[in-house]
Amino acid sequence: MNFKSLINDICCDGRIKDGIFDFQNQEHVFVLQEYLEKAGCDVNYVVEKTANLFEAGRFPERQAYNKDGILVTFPSKEYKDRAVNKGTHFAENPKKSDANIFTTPPPDVKAGGSEDSIYNADVEKPKDVSIDQELSDKNVDTQKDDRTPNEKQVDSKGVEAILIGQTPLVNYSVDEAKKCGFYNKGFNWYNTEGEFIGEQIFDEKNGKTIIRPLIGEVRTKEDNVNVDILRKLGLERFTDEEIINNANQNVSSVTISPGSNNKYGLTTPINYIGLENILKKEGKLVITYSGTVKKIRTDSNIRIAEWSNAKSISSADFKRAIMVYQFYINNNDKVELIAKQARGIGYEQMQVQNLNNWFIKNEINVPMRLYISDELHEFRDTGVSVNGAEKLRGTGKADLALTENSTAKFWISYKHGNYWSEEGSAKTLSSVPFQQYGSIKTLHSKLGSEKGKWAEIISNFLSKLTETLPSDSKTTIRAGYSLDVDNKQRKVKTNDTNVLFSQQEVNLISANASSVQTVFKNNPGLDKELYFLPRGFSVWMDMLDGTEESKQIAGMTIYGLDFKLNSTNYGPENVQCLIQTNEILDVEFHTNQEEDPNGIKISTDKRGHILFNPNLPAPKNAEDPILQYRPVIYARFTEEENFSYTKKGKVILLLGCRILVMPYGKLSGTSIAL
Repeated sequence: MNFKSLINDICCDGRIKDGIFDFQNQEHVFVLQEYLEKAGCDVNYVVEKTANLFEAGRFPERQAYNKDGILVTFPSKEYKDRAVNKGTHFAENPKKSDANIFTTPPPDVKAGGSEDSIYNADVEKPKDVSIDQELSDKNVDTQKDDRTPNEKQVDSKGVEAILIGQTPLVNYSVDEAKKCGFYNKGFNWYNTEGEFIGEQIFDEKNGKTIIRPLIGEVRTKEDNVNVDILRKLGLERFTDEEIINNANQNVSSVTISPGSNNKYGLTTPINYIGLENILKKEGKLVITYSGTVKKIRTDSNIRIAEWSNAKSISSADFKRAIMVYQFYINNNDKVELIAKQARGIGYEQMQVQNLNNWFIKNEINVPMRLYISDELHEFRDTGVSVNGAEKLRGTGKADLALTENSTAKFWISYKHGNYWSEEGSAKTLSSVPFQQYGSIKTLHSKLGSEKGKWAEIISNFLSKLTETLPSDSKTTIRAGYSLDVDNKQRKVKTNDTNVLFSQQEVNLISANASSVQTVFKNNPGLDKELYFLPRGFSVWMDMLDGTEESKQIAGMTIYGLDFKLNSTNYGPENVQCLIQTNEILDVEFHTNQEEDPNGIKISTDKRGHILFNPNLPAPKNAEDPILQYRPVIYARFTEEENFSYTKKGKVILLLGCRILVMPYGKLSGTSIAL
């Protein structure tokens, strides 16, 4: 029996999910029993040796008694039945008057007395031998044991390791080590978890180079530990020495949580081997370190696992950071380390991949008519035929498109999240996932600010905004006077002697230095009114006032800048629908009356929602939950944002101000209604 090969085979068995053999897991022991029998061990001996790992009656369909009345557990019912039929084991205890290993000693067994003197008085007690000795007895080895004392010690350690559920110390050939992903530094070799496994030597007996494990050897410390990377992974509060001294610790038992509501499908913590398996499946992974919570994601931004900044060297998060570091170092050609990924792109890619997988699986080579479920969960004929899907790049309103022979035909604005709080309730909305409908600057450039309905809406909003600001937030610099900004030194200077800035105002001007200097350069003959928004300030105003013009503008913010009421000229800036769901889209065949496929149906789960162009989320009444989705103009404090416009011969410059169109349901509770 090749001990090393046996253990490797067991750990690679598909039933050992994470590749780590656990003697406390009965299913793992069943696998061990099976492999030992295949290796030539007597199955009856094997199951009896592992009997004390199981509770009596826990697996009745697999359990039987041996001739000594000991209840043993077989790998399967078939093994048990075979043993019973052969007469080596029994369904009933053949020695009911005798005790088995699960029997409690009777109360009259006196201290110092032998329980064996009462039970099994005339039965010879089996000799207590080690598994090595038993196997040796059953498989007679006529060869002389010419192992060196060190080799015997290595083999002994290997047997001891497997019996307590650890990875045994075994010899590896260099080729075997490389296939396992091990790496070397000089003659020292390390496994994929950074553990020192042994030194490279030439084995004269076998005539080949091997990696020999060293008993009790302490792994040498890495000379090239990247402290900066480890700090990004959550070890910010520790010294260089503390990080370096712990960077190569054993992480084989460390796991990382999948976090709540895991979209990748994980429900239990994952270890190093699990990460390696996911990397093999995905081809590329991304580690993001921005904030206090670090995450491992797919390339399409789906979260796999997460951990937090470590608070102490002994904390679980410290070990998790070390494990992720070792994983990254060993796979840095396939694992990217960045601060954060663009929000939401992964969910869009997930939907596209799901759609294309369905098209491929069902061999949709010829485009088929597309039907999409509407607000009433009735399938609407879209008028287009498709056989593919693609994720769209750029900043247009459309996030993905359904295609006809690779040409986009049906454009979708997609947001990931539940619409209804309960399945099919149609009463209570879930959290609104739309961060915003559009930028005010893009509307400004598209519609202009001099005339028309948009000019009326934005002018009204800006007037009310400046009136709502505190009285001391306004500073006027007269025409002809300059303003010099050194944003690196956070210094501001003007030759208008009537003006004196506070430090907070200096900070806001410096944060928006480029825009401020452009305003002064382009408008030398006009007064400049500077408004400084205080931190935490925010205001909002309804966009829809019941007019067709306001509906047109609202539609542009929701469906794209090319939106026109009653227009069917669709594209990336005039999408056919908005889809909102927290789950994979449902795709199935649309059938005719004869049940023959004649199209493709796409729908969301019952908590999702689809809004078709040109419908607007206008409420039927004050109680209608759709009220949360109506578009409003919103302004809030954002330090490095500004907005400028001209009014009555003056330039108005709002510093620390971001203006956008967003759903009413995204407003903060402290926002002021104008």
